[in-house]
Amino acid sequence: MKTLAVVLSILLATAVALVLVLRTERPEPARVADAELVERAARIEARLDEVARRLEALERRSSAPLDAVEERAPVQRQAPNVSVPAEAREHGAVWYLDQYVASFDAGGEGSEYFRLIVDAYVTELVEPVSGLVTDAGRPLGLRLALVRMLGKARFRGDGRVIDTLVAILRADELEPLSLAAIEAWGRIGDADASPHLEALVWRLGRPSEIQAALRALLKIAGERANQVLVRLLFSAPDEASAKLLVALLDGADLDAALAFFQRAAQLAQPVRLPAAQRIGEFVEPPFQRFVEDWLRVETDPAVIAALGGARDAQQTVPPWSATQATGAPNADPKRDDPHAWAPLDPEMGVQWLQLEYAAADRITGVNAHETCAPGAISELRARDTGGTWHVLWSGSANSGGSGPLEIRFAPTTFRTQTLRLVLDTNRTEGWNEIDAVEVLGIGGRQWATGASASSTYAQRGNGGRALEFTSGRLFIEGR
Repeated sequence: MKTLAVVLSILLATAVALVLVLRTERPEPARVADAELVERAARIEARLDEVARRLEALERRSSAPLDAVEERAPVQRQAPNVSVPAEAREHGAVWYLDQYVASFDAGGEGSEYFRLIVDAYVTELVEPVSGLVTDAGRPLGLRLALVRMLGKARFRGDGRVIDTLVAILRADELEPLSLAAIEAWGRIGDADASPHLEALVWRLGRPSEIQAALRALLKIAGERANQVLVRLLFSAPDEASAKLLVALLDGADLDAALAFFQRAAQLAQPVRLPAAQRIGEFVEPPFQRFVEDWLRVETDPAVIAALGGARDAQQTVPPWSATQATGAPNADPKRDDPHAWAPLDPEMGVQWLQLEYAAADRITGVNAHETCAPGAISELRARDTGGTWHVLWSGSANSGGSGPLEIRFAPTTFRTQTLRLVLDTNRTEGWNEIDAVEVLGIGGRQWATGASASSTYAQRGNGGRALEFTSGRLFIEGR
């Protein structure tokens, strides 16, 4: 991947240089008599556009996490320098930026030619580009284009760029520019930068900006998203803002989800009611106990009714929910069976199923009972008693439905009672369902006693449709 990116960067730089050479041969294109020269320049510029698109696609792929659940320490990446041949460097990077800025003068729409060159040089131009995007007197089109350049993967974790995006959001800029800055933040932000955006969320003036900022924050937070929501709930300026957060809870961090409900139960009725309606989706014992505690002190009839419905829902395991993967196998491995866990959609990239076991143990393997469309399991992880995740196995395997998928490894050096199966749901067509997962340990065999997931088909409702925000993505579909 890195080699291909370097090759494309060289092609991009070479194409820029060739275009420059050709353009110096024809200072006034309308006066050039040599039609072949003009045609050559057009072909090279078209190729330049294609190379730029491919390089941008590679950058997006290189910035994406290997999966939706890996925990990483914040990384300060060194921005790669695109090497441009000497012919193209005759005037220097700043000169090309000046030409791009000038192309917006007198209502100009901006030169695509100079934009591509500035994009190639942008790692050398962070300071002047930052000055331009924060200058309210500059054309909006110029500022938008430059903000998008700063949102490239090469700037992930770059403090200079983060500070520039913060300055845009603090300045209460035009909506398109604020949204572009938030989008760029979502691409290059990391755990270290997130507190800056988190502190700004409720200061943003438009609902579209607040929603975009929440999406960016939860995307960066990953499975820690519920912790972000708890902090934002405590700082929410009004009931409408707090109510917005209720819909964003997911099942990745149950401790944080419970803390969220405990706080929501203390707020005004317009917040308590949607919280009471959602808590029924969390069927684990701590949530069941909290519903009973909440019912003893609740006074609003609508909230009491919602909590009663939640209590009933918690006693009934929904079809295809994560809880269906607990206990011994009871689903038909050859068909789509509601007694197994299923993700929200059949092909939706990386998903995960997290399983809890009664006793912590050093383990040697698992037997994963797949149903319907086996073959999507791509990784097995375990969390030790200190909270650190370890990858125990990764690869491609398919039980074929004739028996459980058997994964074996040397005994772990740590004790665990939490496992996570990571699935690449794009590997096989159809719903990749898990019926049960037996863990093999030094102390014996165990079936899971609790489960949560990145998404479940049980989230769907309202006549076969669901509105569910999970792991930074908004799903509105029907099966």
